[in-house]
Amino acid sequence: MEKIASIFFCAALAAVAALSTGCENTLETIKVSGDDEIMMNALMDAGEDFHIVYLSHGLGTEFRPYASKGPVRCYVNGELAATAEPSPYYDLYFCKAYVFKAGFKAGDKVRLETEEGVSAEVRVPQSPEILGVDTTYFENGEDRLRSILSLRTRLQDVPDDENYYSFNVRAEIYRGESFRDTTRNRAALYTDNEPLLKEYSSGKDDSKTFFDDYVKNKYHLFSDKSFAGKSYVMNVGIYPYDCLWGYYYEDKGNYTTYSKTGACIIVQVSSLSAETYRYIKASESSDFWHFEPVIFPQNVSGGLGFVSVANSAVWKIRLPDKMAPDPFYY
Repeated sequence: MEKIASIFFCAALAAVAALSTGCENTLETIKVSGDDEIMMNALMDAGEDFHIVYLSHGLGTEFRPYASKGPVRCYVNGELAATAEPSPYYDLYFCKAYVFKAGFKAGDKVRLETEEGVSAEVRVPQSPEILGVDTTYFENGEDRLRSILSLRTRLQDVPDDENYYSFNVRAEIYRGESFRDTTRNRAALYTDNEPLLKEYSSGKDDSKTFFDDYVKNKYHLFSDKSFAGKSYVMNVGIYPYDCLWGYYYEDKGNYTTYSKTGACIIVQVSSLSAETYRYIKASESSDFWHFEPVIFPQNVSGGLGFVSVANSAVWKIRLPDKMAPDPFYY
């Protein structure tokens, strides 16, 4: 099956990154022949109780939203756990969204099934353990918004298995005790000091081309090959002000009023199946136009697509109010 055109697909991950809240991933349409094909996609996280399933259909390169004859059913360990109903708020241009609430835990078998018999079953992986996060704040005197918060995250690998992970950071914003939506508050990672997540090629090599210096590993994926069964300290930095927009609220049409509330930085390490890891890697590779056609893993029966469940460990760090910048337009 050959990649021939790209479409966009939103899912809850925490996450995955594409795998975290509010993440947008790239998905590729698949060249098919014969009758109209239904495509089902869902990238879920066991740490969330809100999940989205996307349905589309079509022939060749032409895919459009698909309305199932009934709700999408979710089974956990063979028992009906929830039914996903259409939710136009989350619809995409060529995908119809079905939303449901259900809790998953490590080892659960999660099965999604449509009325037409399109289905996929996956097992929830064991989550890693975050043993602690040490922080160091490096203030940039010339440009405070470019100050860096260093996060030294001690991660314990899941034992007795070959494991794949993603690493992400987001923020939670509070008004007093009230939690705010943080869909937009994802942090860009500064990974020059972390070899497992390093985003740019390094070293001087006359044979390197422009593309060798292009951003890589934008979904922050890594494996446990270098620390299997052990703990590992990841060194990642963030620009904390990139994810503190929640400190501002609209006052008479202007986003200039500072609200002293509170914020938490959330470090999230998500455990992925080997198939999910390969799927996201394929998605990343498809962003490079000079690459050969990319083959995406599929695990949907009776149709096309990919369904997975990640399992995430999180660590929250409350930021002091003094880190909030002065009011400014954005």
